[in-house]
Amino acid sequence: MSEGSRNVVSKNISAFAGVVIALTLGAAYAHAAPRIEQFRIPASDPRGIALAIEALCEVDTVVFKVVNTGSTWPAVGVFGLFTESGQPIRQWSRRLTAGQTITFTRPADSSPDGFMLRVDPSWDAVDAVGIPADAKIACP
Repeated sequence: MSEGSRNVVSKNISAFAGVVIALTLGAAYAHAAPRIEQFRIPASDPRGIALAIEALCEVDTVVFKVVNTGSTWPAVGVFGLFTESGQPIRQWSRRLTAGQTITFTRPADSSPDGFMLRVDPSWDAVDAVGIPADAKIACP
């Protein structure tokens, strides 16, 4: 093969490799940007809690990150995960300290219509029935 032919082949291989790398990186970035919804429960909430909640769709998982922006809880609270239609999926009991972050995850396909997170502190006398979800997300 002549020197000129080698240069053409080398340039074509380099161009092809560049396209493959660009397509691969493009696909990686397409999956790297999760859908994020943010919610706040202000300190003035009648339940006596203050939280920042981030709901994310990450590839095939729904993630709820909860940060206690208020004081340490005097007792445990119940975190309930529901389908968008209100069917219970899972429940966790936790007592949060001031500034504590906790994370709840579920497979995104376990509720195709979406997820709702509800926080009910056990020490609160407020009836939680009728209070809307604290955080919601539907993953495509």
